[in-house]
Amino acid sequence: MKCYLYDGSFEGIFCVAYHALKNKETPKIYSKTNYQPSFLLEHTEIDSNEQIFKKVKNALIKISAKTYNYLEIAFKSSNIEKDEVIFNCIIKTILSKQNELENFSNEHFFNLNKIVEAVKYEAHRFLGFIRFSKSEKGVFYACFEPDGDIIDLILNHFLKRFYAIPFVLHDINHGKLYACYKGKTQKFFNIYKKVKISDNYAKLFKTYYDTIFIKSRKNERQMLNYMPKRYHKNMPEKNELL
Repeated sequence: MKCYLYDGSFEGIFCVAYHALKNKETPKIYSKTNYQPSFLLEHTEIDSNEQIFKKVKNALIKISAKTYNYLEIAFKSSNIEKDEVIFNCIIKTILSKQNELENFSNEHFFNLNKIVEAVKYEAHRFLGFIRFSKSEKGVFYACFEPDGDIIDLILNHFLKRFYAIPFVLHDINHGKLYACYKGKTQKFFNIYKKVKISDNYAKLFKTYYDTIFIKSRKNERQMLNYMPKRYHKNMPEKNELL
């Protein structure tokens, strides 16, 4: 069986799709870091190329810009099958020359929609679960640990809310940190440790929940339905409630 190896990047998947279409092959695709050699597989390494990526991207957008947008969102997922789904959706769209997003009879587009909805749902939930602390210098800092690489999907929400306030949004799981002020952002990579700052502002959350919380009506099951435990680590008020 033929397989293509690539660098694991979003651009790399498009380059793999280009060569598959050019060679009229239907290979399996593997990231170079995850590939385990097998005598049953004949592999070819595909290098990422910016010009090839843009060529396939533009061809896809010409057919369906929405499909390209969905592929971008899907790549942010932690789903281990996302790369193969994206690859097959590119191939199908280019060959059919039409928007296939609602072609749920095709397993790849069915899975694409599921992956995209899961990413959007996680991003939406974190808008309510992210907590900011205020440093002594007046900078607001929030860290969170999402499964998907969703920081870019939620950043605009906070850019609008804290436009005139300096703030930092930090995705610990993916090592990404945005420093923002008045619409301007600076992005940092490979920062996997929580930034330690004065936690006085976090006390406001504890005080608020202490005030509204009625112990006689405590319902842990309902609380966990609204606010699952996986979000508690970076929510200062939760230690007070559960």
